[in-house]
Amino acid sequence: DRSIRDNFPYFYSHFSTIIAIFEIFRIAQLHWLSVSAAEYVFIFSVILFDIKRSFGKIDPIQPVFKHRIPWLLLLMVSATFTGMIITGFEDKLAAFTVLTAFIPMLMDTGGNCGSQSSTLIIRGLSLGEIEMKDFLKALWKEFRVAVVVGIVLFVFTFFRVRFVNATGLEHPWLVSLVVAGALFCTIILAKCLGCCMPMLAKKLKLDPALMA
Repeated sequence: DRSIRDNFPYFYSHFSTIIAIFEIFRIAQLHWLSVSAAEYVFIFSVILFDIKRSFGKIDPIQPVFKHRIPWLLLLMVSATFTGMIITGFEDKLAAFTVLTAFIPMLMDTGGNCGSQSSTLIIRGLSLGEIEMKDFLKALWKEFRVAVVVGIVLFVFTFFRVRFVNATGLEHPWLVSLVVAGALFCTIILAKCLGCCMPMLAKKLKLDPALMA
């Protein structure tokens, strides 16, 4: 009961009302008073309508904009650095043009892994399951998960690249090993950053959800 009240205060107030109404109906039925199913549905629908209407309120966009735009700009700048790094290896990519086809896959997989970690950490912070003193413990857990996930995806990617994408190349096993190894490192880094960023935001008294 306390968990519902602390984490969902608005819903708790309505939930208490629902329980009270149903308790009244139960007592009424015990005393042979007629309470139809239609009355249950009517009362419940009125309460749900009020909940939906309250949750549907839209806050002003200015504070939302101020919270989000700095991080979006930061991500855009980081993407610029990513482009600069890729440009620096332009000669290597020109020699093995097949590698460029795997860049979107590496970036998407890294983003998905980071989102998984950050979402779980944000949920833990919001529910009080994770505190700042648990930083090293959470990071160690995410690192171990990243290693296991990385190994599975490494094996899958290695054989997929070797027998699907790298057929006919001069060094198919080497290309497969490079792509799978890059994916493994990407997963490790993404999951660790996905764990660290929300907790860093919490430490700086910012909204951890902005790091999702």
